[in-house]
Amino acid sequence: MPGNSFSPTDTLPDDVAVRKGMVRECRSVIERRTHELLLLRQWRFRRKSEKLEASGQLRLFPGETPVETEPEASAARPARQGHGRKPIPASLPVERVEIDVPADERVCQPCGGEKVRIGEETRRELDYIPGSIFVREYIRPVYAYPKECEGQVVVAKNPASPMEKGLPGPGLLAHVATSKYADHLPLNRMEGILSRHGVDIRRSTMVEWMAYGAHLLSTLVGEMKRRMLLSCVIHTDETPVTVQDAKGKSRSHTGRVWVYSGDRHNPYDIYEYSPERKQTHPHGVLSGWKGFLQADAYPGYNPLYDGDIVEVACWAHARRKFVAAEKSERRASGMLALVQKLYRVEKQLKSVCQRFGWAFDSPGEKGDKAEEFRRRRRLKKSLPILSAIGDWLHGPMCSTALPKSPFGEAVGYCLRATGQNLLH
Repeated sequence: MPGNSFSPTDTLPDDVAVRKGMVRECRSVIERRTHELLLLRQWRFRRKSEKLEASGQLRLFPGETPVETEPEASAARPARQGHGRKPIPASLPVERVEIDVPADERVCQPCGGEKVRIGEETRRELDYIPGSIFVREYIRPVYAYPKECEGQVVVAKNPASPMEKGLPGPGLLAHVATSKYADHLPLNRMEGILSRHGVDIRRSTMVEWMAYGAHLLSTLVGEMKRRMLLSCVIHTDETPVTVQDAKGKSRSHTGRVWVYSGDRHNPYDIYEYSPERKQTHPHGVLSGWKGFLQADAYPGYNPLYDGDIVEVACWAHARRKFVAAEKSERRASGMLALVQKLYRVEKQLKSVCQRFGWAFDSPGEKGDKAEEFRRRRRLKKSLPILSAIGDWLHGPMCSTALPKSPFGEAVGYCLRATGQNLLH
């Protein structure tokens, strides 16, 4: 061989343990790239649902028998509705327009007598009257004594207004807020809509209205937050949102919107915005609270679990990791089959409660019955499944998973969310 020949083994270390680590790292990279390719193909060519496939998805390896699952309870399917026109809601106001026959046609031609009304035919249509803007004037008479007495002038007090000395009434302020935040209508479009009504209101003015409206609602939000923190169980999560910086249209950053949902006795949803994802934000809301907190495995929640707050992991988040990993690693089907059993128990619970008229979210007697029934059924049906999940996560199927592979990350996420000791 020529003197300048090169062999790849020349760069490998002599230590066998180091070589094994390099091989494991290479395997992790290959698995991740394969996994990303499969996810890309799934996104491009197949459906996006996380629902399990009907055939073959619960097999641990090709050629093996499928993981056994309990047969799903048969439920009577509701009768399919036809494709005809749906009835008009009876709660809508009805404007009756009567179209009568002309007077000369109500005369009997043979004898000249007047015809009598024997019935009527009706045709219904659904119509719409565009929203209107009007001016409301408050007239306050001024009274005074016309004789020699002074200082006796009186006038009625102004009624309460959402904006003192401001232009918008409560209806217009609520309409702009609803259009922007519920219907996602930008304020520049609202400016055009109002302009078609002959009213010139700048977008910058409506921005000030929304800021003032938020100030008005702050007292109500504070009371909702106080009630939410009286809950025994709180559900929380956060989602990224792109926020445009005030410095220019081309600059933006990723902010976070955190939601905190109370239990059925305090059914209030509180939203908090933060410009970044830091643990100080959930700590600022939940500091001093005691109860069960259901959240994902974000490490920022961990300092909260100090005894007063008990962690309740979210199966939807954990399952989602295994759904993604199953695209490239069939071992993930084992976890999906077990979680599917948990979901089936919940589905049966909901069906039974609906049959008896019990409501999980009701603060009254119906909610109490649903909660007690769900507790007893979960202890009987779900607890053995959770024990099987714990054995599976700590068994040989997961112990050989590469930590940085999609399957290894799913297993690690699930173990972190359950404190490493699910029912162990």
